Amino acid sequence: MRIRKKATVLAVLAVLVLSLIVAVQPVLACRYGCTPGFWKRPQHFGYWTAPHVPDGDTPTLVGDVFDDAWTYFPDLADDTLLEALDYGGGPGPEGAAQIYLRAAVATLLNSAYNSAHGGSWWYGDVTPAQVVGWVNEVLSWDNRGDVLSDAEWFDGINNLGCPLEGQDG
Repeated sequence: MRIRKKATVLAVLAVLVLSLIVAVQPVLACRYGCTPGFWKRPQHFGYWTAPHVPDGDTPTLVGDVFDDAWTYFPDLADDTLLEALDYGGGPGPEGAAQIYLRAAVATLLNSAYNSAHGGSWWYGDVTPAQVVGWVNEVLSWDNRGDVLSDAEWFDGINNLGCPLEGQDG
């Protein structure tokens, strides 16, 4: 009797899990993110969405977008977004900020592109303004571990798979 009850419970759970997977899969399938490596390639500059400009006479600076960079990391604030996509990181707070900003700039560009093109492909409905708000808050943190944890979160959504990869912007 107990074996039959366990088998029934397991069968019901299996059906519920399968139903959940089938229901959620279309939602998960439309979640993409392009990496910093995608956004920094010249052939993809056409995907950058105004007001963000990768190069030329007036490229967008880190501090133009993330105001708190001027307060907490003035040396980084004067770099372009394109330069931030190439940050390597390092020790201390500035190294953590570089790692974070590399991921954050890609997240910002993903969000801006998504917002300008119908809002259906990128991770959630996160707006560029929300990304900027998060980044400004995190730049004020004094805990390297917390900053790097947030960078990992951004990095994770930037690595969901880029639907624009292989196309020229």
